Amino acid sequence: MAAFYSPSERGFFDTALNSKKQIPTDAIALTEPQRKELLAGIARGLLAQVSESGSLQLVEPPVDPAAVALAERA
Repeated sequence: MAAFYSPSERGFFDTALNSKKQIPTDAIALTEPQRKELLAGIARGLLAQVSESGSLQLVEPPVDPAAVALAERA
């Protein structure tokens, strides 16, 4: 079993469930600890993105100025 994350699909793929044809070409191979860390971060509202070095990292989502203004008026 090998796990992958595809930035273009924003999804996880696993060779136990997906054929090689189903795994996008931009998919990045993950270790089990990396997969767990990404899943936990995404569950907390973080986004997975590819760094300049080509590795996956978790980042805060961009701030929506309209949502901030609305929250401040509430």
